[in-house]
Amino acid sequence: MISGIRPLPRRLLSLVAVALLPVALTASGALLWLNEQRRATLESTMVQSARAIAGAMDGELARIASVVRTLSASEALLAGDYERFYGIARRVLEVEPAWVTIALADPSGKYLFNLRRAYGDPLPAFLSELPTFEQLRATREPLVTGVFMGKVSGEALFSVRVPVVHEGDLRYVISAAVSPKAMLEVVERQQVPAQSIVAISDQNGAIVARSRRHEEFVARGITPDLRAAIARQGEGFAALMTLDGQRTYAAFSRSKWSGWAVAVGLPSEALDAPIRRSSAVLVAGGLLSVALGTLGALALARRIAHPIGAMAEAAAAIGRGERPRLPQSPIAELQAMSTALAEAAELRARAEEASRRKDEFLAMLGHELRNPLGVLSNAVNVLARRPAPDPATKALHDMLARQVDHLGRLIDDLLDASRVMAGKIALERAPLELAAELERVVGALREVGRLQAHAVTLHAEPVWVDADRHRLEQIVANLLDNALKYTPPGGRIDVRLRREGGEAVLEVQDEGIGIDPAMLESVFELFVQGGRTLERSQGGLGIGLTLVQRLTALHGGRVQAHSAGAGRGSRFTVRLPALAAPPRGERAAPPGAARERPAPRRVLVVEDGEDARASLRLLLEAAGHRVQEARTGPEGVRLALEGRPDVALIDIGLPGFDGYECARRIRADAAGRTLRLVALTGYGLDSDRAKALDAGFDAHVPKPVTPQALEALIA
Repeated sequence: MISGIRPLPRRLLSLVAVALLPVALTASGALLWLNEQRRATLESTMVQSARAIAGAMDGELARIASVVRTLSASEALLAGDYERFYGIARRVLEVEPAWVTIALADPSGKYLFNLRRAYGDPLPAFLSELPTFEQLRATREPLVTGVFMGKVSGEALFSVRVPVVHEGDLRYVISAAVSPKAMLEVVERQQVPAQSIVAISDQNGAIVARSRRHEEFVARGITPDLRAAIARQGEGFAALMTLDGQRTYAAFSRSKWSGWAVAVGLPSEALDAPIRRSSAVLVAGGLLSVALGTLGALALARRIAHPIGAMAEAAAAIGRGERPRLPQSPIAELQAMSTALAEAAELRARAEEASRRKDEFLAMLGHELRNPLGVLSNAVNVLARRPAPDPATKALHDMLARQVDHLGRLIDDLLDASRVMAGKIALERAPLELAAELERVVGALREVGRLQAHAVTLHAEPVWVDADRHRLEQIVANLLDNALKYTPPGGRIDVRLRREGGEAVLEVQDEGIGIDPAMLESVFELFVQGGRTLERSQGGLGIGLTLVQRLTALHGGRVQAHSAGAGRGSRFTVRLPALAAPPRGERAAPPGAARERPAPRRVLVVEDGEDARASLRLLLEAAGHRVQEARTGPEGVRLALEGRPDVALIDIGLPGFDGYECARRIRADAAGRTLRLVALTGYGLDSDRAKALDAGFDAHVPKPVTPQALEALIA
């Protein structure tokens, strides 16, 4: 027993009491002052910027008005020679790239000509913005219109209109129709921060120019909050939302001449982030002052810090899988932590050993189960190629095929569940049309007779997703398996697919035994299954729905279970992120797509299991191929190099040396570098596949292999 042990809070109490009060007072006062100073500086700077841009805007509008006023003094116009004046106006338009047209109208607004049309061509009856003519007649001064859609040009414009007064009478109105891009150029010439958003709006609140996404927002109204602030203050500063949903601090200024306004917005983060950084600096300074004020407590702190540092290193060592060196401490809590770390290190070591043994067991289990399953599958497929002597034999064959398929799925689910829980599954994604995948999976289940006892319907609209085809098939197959398992024969199962917003929504609904409300939250947990009855057995391992949930999550989606209660059926809903339909050249080809049957090949089978070798030979010969057999690794290498087969199907566990060594030796010889090598094995983990490809195999296929997959490998 270590003497002098005292509780940790008592030893730290004096340090906390000294540090708490000065830190709180210093940090609070400094942060408040800093926030006020930064906001005041930002407001002043941005208002000045808005005012300067408004001045530049007025300058450009005044320049346009000056050019038009000079044009209005033309002798040809005053003499009523419109055709000659048309030519003069045309020359002015050629030197003003942002001007769209020049139009001449009488005081009522009736067109006399428009440079967008040849002289003398028919024109609309009146210019746009007729109400401005009332103002022109009243003031006899130039004015700027708001943004409008030109009747002749059909595009967004604004006009600078100049009255032509002769001998006291308003004779004409000359309108220069200008593209809003002229104002965009004014904005782009201003020196504003790159993250700022600058917008010019007309007297009606419509956007004339915008520094970001100009084409999208031109002629649209500014936000109601900004319009109200401009109408209320004319010039000022406010926190507002932009049209594209960004929070900003905005300064605005309205021109007294044109009535137009300029708004300069800066993302709120541009101000808030420096404040946060400064706050961090101030907090650090406060902590430093606390440290300087607590020098008297250093002796106590050292007694605490040393064992804590040693325990941190011990914890890191445990994380690395090493045996830690644990310190002793006179502080009760630290000594308890040291003891707990020692126990954690021991538990981790045991867990790692158990996990290693579990992985080894699962790998061996998969191998030992897949090998006899491969023989059974081969035998079933060979029998499928031969006519059944009687209906009873045909029925027995179909039963055997269904059960072999079911057993294969159970093995896959069992191994995949372990890999999913350990985070060892990587997706091989590609754009997939989910409706087509559903039809393929449902069709395959229907073909092998899995659906014959139920009324299964499919209603699917085309939806594209970015997914791993094999894992997507597992999700669908496990949902259907679950529905089939818990729905009595003759019951209805509906499979529906639709798009909702940005999601693909897949629903599998059954008329089965339903789910008790207390079970809804746990149906996706590993090894959890619904209630069973004595008169029927649903089977399964209780891992299918766990796989559905984990694989859906890996795809960025989610799954939910719904049920009105026992005896009222259930519905499982999977939601996955949807894609836009990709170009045809980027679409993944569906598996099992129509392909020609391969020409007869020379195939070498290297397999030590007598039944596995014989069944595979029968399956290949039934497909028309010529087969050689080898039982050991050395014999397989010899036949591969001497016989020059087209394809070699090689097991991994072989006498003499294993399949990996077979592949390496075949590839090392010039005669074997072009030979197609396929690892056909009971070892089906991702690590097994990687080892096979590294050894020189072209493909790695876990047993059992379907005839279609076998033909694809040989072709």
